[in-house]
Amino acid sequence: MDFTPVLDMESKEPLYQQLYLQMSRAIATGTISAGERLPSIRQLAKSSGVGKITVEAAYQQLLAEGYITSRERSGFFAAELDVWAEGTEHRTKPRRVEIPQKKERKLPNTRYNFHGSVVDTGAFPYREWRTCMLEAMERHAEDFAFYGDNQGEWEFRVELADYLRRARTLHCEPEQILIGTGLQQALSFMCLLLADRHRVVAVEEPGYADARVVFSHHGYEVVPIPLEDDGLSIESLERSGATVVYTTPAHQYPHGMVMPVAKRQRLLQWAGKVRGVIIENDYDGEFRYNVKPTPSLQGMDRDGTVVYIGNFSKAFSPALRLDLRCVWTIRCSLQSCWSATSLLSRPIRPRSPGICSEPCSCLCKRDIGKSMYGK
Repeated sequence: MDFTPVLDMESKEPLYQQLYLQMSRAIATGTISAGERLPSIRQLAKSSGVGKITVEAAYQQLLAEGYITSRERSGFFAAELDVWAEGTEHRTKPRRVEIPQKKERKLPNTRYNFHGSVVDTGAFPYREWRTCMLEAMERHAEDFAFYGDNQGEWEFRVELADYLRRARTLHCEPEQILIGTGLQQALSFMCLLLADRHRVVAVEEPGYADARVVFSHHGYEVVPIPLEDDGLSIESLERSGATVVYTTPAHQYPHGMVMPVAKRQRLLQWAGKVRGVIIENDYDGEFRYNVKPTPSLQGMDRDGTVVYIGNFSKAFSPALRLDLRCVWTIRCSLQSCWSATSLLSRPIRPRSPGICSEPCSCLCKRDIGKSMYGK
């Protein structure tokens, strides 16, 4: 065949790239017919005025992307492709989009900032964090070339389980810990896990709007439950027909009230009566002034009804996407938990002594035997 490319010797674009682009367009638009034999490397190099290495590099790129095929002792041939509707001469060049420069973030000139997602940057242990990261990279450099454990690195899970037991009164063991990437992923995990038995979810009104979005996107019916002075209304919850409730008992968002023990007990009784699930979001349970942190609702649970979700966005940094979840699994199979987890993204998790830069989640179960075999 007769194919003579037009190459710009003064262009910054490599010659092999120019040759590759012209030939790929010719094949894709039908200018070079499917099955047509291409010039040999020597012939094309001579007609184009370039070296054989340049032509060979272009052919190898075309071959790798499927534009051409190679036949032993016969040469290169144009592959069978769907021909574009219009030739290159009618195609417009892609419009260049100017990406605006990142604007400098400036906090408003206020004395007190009560925004829910703002943390005190002056209190972040930058020096200690940098030291831990450098130490982790030196001690575990080989781990950065591989995916981590699907459950999360063992050292981190040991530290996390101990912290949850001490600080938040949770029932959690290292073997039962998984890793997640934030509240939205944690709720998606639960939506997948509960989909077979639960379809109606109750949420606090007002409450965290993104939680409703996640439930809705997974096809759940979302029922708003009004608040009382001490948290969500149990009477309204009982009339809602829901079997799953999302709540923030330690520090209601956005009103801030704390659910008292008596109402927590009634909430647990409701879950036991309807064989339901309570999703407890303990987003800032570590923060209290002049009093000890409020114990978690999950720590009061003895019937396997509470799913605990927490995070380190307030105590550490929201940029690290560090979250944890703890689930009793008496009423759902362990295999279902792994199946739900496999549908969600699994980031690489570098190891770090005492501190980990990756999100975390916790899957806790009271009785693995009952969970696995449904007894």
